[in-house]
Amino acid sequence: MVGVGKVPKENPIALTTKRVQGNL
Repeated sequence: MVGVGKVPKENPIALTTKRVQGNL
């Protein structure tokens, strides 16, 4: 997984969405 450990507590959802789009 890319971006693991770089998840801010303010928008974890935005980070997850960005990670999923990056994997695509």
